[in-house]
Amino acid sequence: LVVCGLGLANPLEAEGFTTKWAIELVFTPIQGFEQAADLAGLFTRPLHRRERLAA
Repeated sequence: LVVCGLGLANPLEAEGFTTKWAIELVFTPIQGFEQAADLAGLFTRPLHRRERLAA
């Protein structure tokens, strides 16, 4: 999983990398354990998306 800017995401995806936009991490409020699942979801969603597309 590569965390990168919007401009790099498409070329990296074309090369077969799974990407996550860094801007999403900046604007996601994370305060304590209540939002830990939200943070985990930010990183697992791209991986699950790639699995679904491959099937």
